[in-house]
Amino acid sequence: MAWLLGGLNFQVEHHLLPKICHINFPALSKVVEQCCKDFGIRYNEHTTFAAGIASHYRWLKEMGRATVEDGGSNDKSTPPADGRFAGSARLPAT
Repeated sequence: MAWLLGGLNFQVEHHLLPKICHINFPALSKVVEQCCKDFGIRYNEHTTFAAGIASHYRWLKEMGRATVEDGGSNDKSTPPADGRFAGSARLPAT
């Protein structure tokens, strides 16, 4: 699967440890998963390509819906005047 995805299936490990050789990522993923469990952090894993694609589609659909429901445009280059970004929590006023 790593060859097909170009290593994106180990994106978390890559960003946590960018100088580590990619051949170590499968073993490191188990360490990262256990560390997340130890600290109560949700660790999302999609065990099939189809599950990953389906999850990505649902996320994009949700992000598109959040923009429309917030009354904003599809242009994300400028945040809405009330200080919120689509799908994010309210940001403190500056």
